[in-house]
Amino acid sequence: MFLFKPDLDDIRKGLTAWDWLDFSGKTFLTANLFGDMFFESSEGIYFFDTLEGTLTVIATDRNELQSLLNTKPGQEQLLLVSLVSEARDNQLILSENQCYDFIVPPSLGGELSIDNLQLMPFLSKLKAAGAIYAQIKELPIGTKIKSIELERT
Repeated sequence: MFLFKPDLDDIRKGLTAWDWLDFSGKTFLTANLFGDMFFESSEGIYFFDTLEGTLTVIATDRNELQSLLNTKPGQEQLLLVSLVSEARDNQLILSENQCYDFIVPPSLGGELSIDNLQLMPFLSKLKAAGAIYAQIKELPIGTKIKSIELERT
């Protein structure tokens, strides 16, 4: 299983950290084990990628989404199945309402590797990733980042 349904109140609270993205008119469907989420709207199925800080249409409907998730490239890109499998093999087992997260986020130069992986409460991950992107989203690619501020909640 590579998908889960986080607490809807946690989703609502966590998305406040991403206020520059437009979630209006979008209904939550499910999340991958890294806390990235799928939403449905009249425009199609959106993928909220917390690693990239993006919200993009990836399918016209649920059937097309399922077809995409049935492919190896779709599973790797949208579910990170190889990394999840490696995490499980290394006894990184999720508890309820947890997701995987990177110790050093890829947006700050961290690697997409098992050595950079940790377990995190879903809401904490969503808020932290949003706080990071709020501070770096306008910076040119390659900018050296000296510090990031995170609020303790």
